[in-house]
Amino acid sequence: MPVLLLTLARIHDMERYARYATLATGAAARHQAQFLARGMPRDVLEGTLSPNRAVASWFASPEAARAYYFSPEYQAARQERLGAAQFEMVMVDAAGGWKP
Repeated sequence: MPVLLLTLARIHDMERYARYATLATGAAARHQAQFLARGMPRDVLEGTLSPNRAVASWFASPEAARAYYFSPEYQAARQERLGAAQFEMVMVDAAGGWKP
């Protein structure tokens, strides 16, 4: 079953985050992820997180998403990001097995 990896971020250091994003994008490509949305939230309709970056990524399966997240490439990107941004990242099933 396909899954979406949803990320809400509060970025504090844009320079370091940009390095993270370059590394993470490369890792995502190697794991056949497809980005469905990337950018500043248009509106925060509810909640107090107030992210300044939101990302939705599609993966063919939960195993593919975990392989991406735990890959050496993504973990190197993650190390670059630590301290530069606060993340909330969750994996959810794609509704009805939706595919892009």
